[in-house]
Amino acid sequence: MPVLACAEQLEDFQIEAIKRLSPDLELRANESLHLSLSKTVVLQYHQIDEFHRSLQQALHSCVGFNSTLNLLRVYTNEERTRTFLAVQLDAAYGTKMSALLRPVDLVMRDYRLAQFYDNPSFHVSLLWCVGDQQLLLQDKLQELQQLLEDHETLKLAVRELRCKCGNKDFIFKLKL
Repeated sequence: MPVLACAEQLEDFQIEAIKRLSPDLELRANESLHLSLSKTVVLQYHQIDEFHRSLQQALHSCVGFNSTLNLLRVYTNEERTRTFLAVQLDAAYGTKMSALLRPVDLVMRDYRLAQFYDNPSFHVSLLWCVGDQQLLLQDKLQELQQLLEDHETLKLAVRELRCKCGNKDFIFKLKL
């Protein structure tokens, strides 16, 4: 799900956070700001069009909504080779986001692909660094949260989902 409405605010935050933490940590900005509803998976080329049609059918009745992003959180990937600083979806919108996740997970299951996490934490990854730097970032979290709160409310308009398969980008518009 693309982050459009508050992208400029988040990009400003990325620049400020990188400057603030640069003596201690080499952080890099995530360039494509989005909220994921699936893990990265591999499809065979011949499956792409049918997968697209399956997602289109599964999402045809899904409704978009307005939401906000609020709290920062530190994540690592499963291998602990990368650490991420992310901003979470306001918990008040978790049920609505889960309603979008369900059809995506059903399609993933139908294709025998990895479904999203059992207890999803809906978030937008902002910054990343190499290695497990969770403790260092946790230590700076309060300072970074204050930096984030200096910006206006981070609005996330949930209007479409996107699926990238190789060099193809599919857009699924949600009902309003």
